[in-house]
Amino acid sequence: MKQALKNIFFAVIAIVIFFALLEGGTRLARWFKEDQMQSIGKKTLAFDVDDLNPYVFFRSLPSLELRPDDNYFYKFDEKEITAKKTPEEYRIFVMGGSVARGYGASAPEKKFYHIFERLLNENRPESITRRFNVISAGRLGYVSAQELILLLMGVLDFHPDLVIHLNGFNDVLSFTQYKELPGHPIYFQSLVKALKGVKAGQTVDRVSNRSAFFSEVKKMIQKYKTSSSSNSSINIARHYERNMRHISQILSANQIKGYLILQPLIYDKKNKSQSEEKHIKEIGSTRPILLTSLQMFAESLALIGKEEDIHWGNFRGVFEDFSETVFVDTVHLNDKGQEILARALWKEIKPIVYNELPAKD
Repeated sequence: MKQALKNIFFAVIAIVIFFALLEGGTRLARWFKEDQMQSIGKKTLAFDVDDLNPYVFFRSLPSLELRPDDNYFYKFDEKEITAKKTPEEYRIFVMGGSVARGYGASAPEKKFYHIFERLLNENRPESITRRFNVISAGRLGYVSAQELILLLMGVLDFHPDLVIHLNGFNDVLSFTQYKELPGHPIYFQSLVKALKGVKAGQTVDRVSNRSAFFSEVKKMIQKYKTSSSSNSSINIARHYERNMRHISQILSANQIKGYLILQPLIYDKKNKSQSEEKHIKEIGSTRPILLTSLQMFAESLALIGKEEDIHWGNFRGVFEDFSETVFVDTVHLNDKGQEILARALWKEIKPIVYNELPAKD
């Protein structure tokens, strides 16, 4: 009897040690190989009850701000914009996720949309007296559905002359990395769990999430539950096309010029630097879904451009001829990348605003 109890005791100790080694090994592996997009998400997008807002789930909406008078204002990326604009101003909004906000630049003035604004003003024909004011309404982690809502509940109230949507990546990332259903915002599941979770369930989740080993097992189970890459891409693209079509129709109904742009990708850069090659490996098995989805996005934008009579462009190849480093991770741009993007955007947009803008209006 004593020997049997002793055997059980040592068996339990061995099991505990085994799981402790698995946990320690998993944490050590994570420490050596940290996913940069995940770390950015944890720092800037982690679920916070105080950050909840209607319709878009995260970040405040201009339309919900208190307005003491007709000439209200709102800060877009620390740039204060008033609802009323003078006749001398040509107002351009850039919408999208963190790339549209200029994430990765070393200083505010080096963000692409500030450079884009300078290029528009410094090179405008003498016959055009209006000055261009470029505002970024890009928000970290936003997918196209959130852009649609932000356009309706805020941006339209500030009377833009032109709205540029620079997006694509987050609609895929939400599905591949954050395990959301196609079309759902990043961290939507966190919101669902917070609202529906019972105390016991929350306790289990906390234990599971704090354990590196069990969270890796959970990811493996989720991976094998997902559908095929082609079906996943079709569903992601279906939501993206619907949102971008609605955006186009809203802009047209409000007589606002629009430009839909598929954002640049590190994959399409022919001569990658050593650090960029490292970032490529971080995407891993999700790469086929990403590339297939973005190809479908391009086809959708081409169709929308034709049917809704709106400008569109594919910027995936903007960096293909540059050998120097322009990406700071899998998607965000350094100062050089911001400058290249700004100049590419200026070349695309200037025919619209220079040729179509009436002289001395």
